[in-house]
Amino acid sequence: MTKRDESPELELDALFAEAKAARPVVDERLTVRIIEDAAVVQPAPVVVARPSQGPLARLLELLGGWPAVGGLVTAAATGIYIGFAQPSLLTGVEEAVTDPSFTTSSFLPGDDMFFEEG
Repeated sequence: MTKRDESPELELDALFAEAKAARPVVDERLTVRIIEDAAVVQPAPVVVARPSQGPLARLLELLGGWPAVGGLVTAAATGIYIGFAQPSLLTGVEEAVTDPSFTTSSFLPGDDMFFEEG
């Protein structure tokens, strides 16, 4: 049955056809009795009421769940940072990327303002 010139797909088709032909035929009355017995033994389905959700949970569901809210929070934090840092101070990022000898950068405006004595 197996020849070197036959493709593996043809060999599989032949094996499946052979297995299908050798399958025993089940009496239809037996199948009906098995299904009836299974229906008697199987428990009835239980309907569980879903608890009502609060407004925050509904909003979270409308926004797309936790992954989407995480992206929104990240975008909001980035926007707040860019608004606080002012674009003129972002030149340090350009220097850090383009200049190989650049070692440090300050991304906060007036980062020494936290260390001033009152």
